[in-house]
Amino acid sequence: MDDLSPGKDRTVLLLPFTPAILNQPDVLLPIIHDVLTRTLSKHFTVIFSTPYLPFDLETASSFTIDSHQQLFNVLKLNPDANFGVFQAFLGKVYSALVAAQWSCERVSMDVEVLFEGELGDLMLDVENTQVVKLQDFDYLPVHAHLPTNAVILKTSMDLPNGVPSLHPPAASSHQTVALGGTFDHLHAAHKLLLQLATFLSSTRLIVGVMADSKLSSKSNADLIQPIDERITVIETFLSRLGLVRKADPDRVQKEGHRVIMDVVEIEDPFGPTAWDRDIQILLVSQETVSGGKMVNDLRKGKQLPELKVYIVDVISSEHHAGRRDLSKVEDEAVLKELKMGSTGIRQWIKDHPEM
Repeated sequence: MDDLSPGKDRTVLLLPFTPAILNQPDVLLPIIHDVLTRTLSKHFTVIFSTPYLPFDLETASSFTIDSHQQLFNVLKLNPDANFGVFQAFLGKVYSALVAAQWSCERVSMDVEVLFEGELGDLMLDVENTQVVKLQDFDYLPVHAHLPTNAVILKTSMDLPNGVPSLHPPAASSHQTVALGGTFDHLHAAHKLLLQLATFLSSTRLIVGVMADSKLSSKSNADLIQPIDERITVIETFLSRLGLVRKADPDRVQKEGHRVIMDVVEIEDPFGPTAWDRDIQILLVSQETVSGGKMVNDLRKGKQLPELKVYIVDVISSEHHAGRRDLSKVEDEAVLKELKMGSTGIRQWIKDHPEM
């Protein structure tokens, strides 16, 4: 690979997104690790795009799909049924990013994964962005404003065999999804949660962000970002995924259907799930499954509709990044100890003040 420029603020890695890669993303993980560890950029973005190449989406489904259609949009035709395969893919990609961050001690680097087909526009400072592409994948996403010159990664890649079974389009539904947390120093595990919640949402996404007053007992509490900053960072990321702010209804009317983001401060573990009748789905991470049961017990006592609970696998902490699969661990206390979280990042910041 040609040398990466040390002076660029953001590195964008373009990768193909096909049914075979969706089914077996492992072939791309070493590439992600290699490029991230070699860049000095503050921001690292992976963009997946379905190339106009001769693969047959019909072999992965029981319905006809336009061969030029983005695979991400195909998955969104039935997000409930396709949630499992999409979560497995996205979780592996974010885990690879985390492992690379810790291996090269770039823990404070901002990492994200985007898909062509999401409605958000990637507005970048072209002068301060470098693009890395595979030698056999000469394609720039339509909706991303990227520099046309790119670093070409010369590597041979054997595409995996086999494709997942994609599900036919579902009847349109109006799904409001909710999730909550501290969201301090927004990191890969947070973005995995937010991105999967966005994937399931069709009308509104509610994100409860814990109030400052409830966080004083946390480790290195003095390093926790204030509530306004945490909310702003979440809203910025969701905007990149195509969501619009609740206070911006004119944009919804002008641009057509968009999912509304409703990022709110909460002072208890329940937030709007304790009273909002319009919520249908609750997204929880693997180590907080019991919290989902508590929410539904509370709603049952208030004669509110029960929420469908989706569970997201957690990403390993810095001590196990890329080396331990936590999807089979059921003990919530063990998961909280092993998962990647803001606690470990705050400790890293404290130990590396120069970074």
